[in-house]
Amino acid sequence: MESIIYERMALSNCLNKTIMAGVHNLPDPKSIFEFDRDSESVKEFRNLAAEVLNKISE
Repeated sequence: MESIIYERMALSNCLNKTIMAGVHNLPDPKSIFEFDRDSESVKEFRNLAAEVLNKISE
């Protein structure tokens, strides 16, 4: 495998989302693909997915 996920800031931010429910702050994580469709993280994950699909079809 050659793909590496270097850009982790957007990935970290999408997992740290929360919503208020009354007095409680509840986790509300988002997919990196929903959070920032144009980020480097998304490009890197798409490259990884393509590489995995290529490897399993060999």
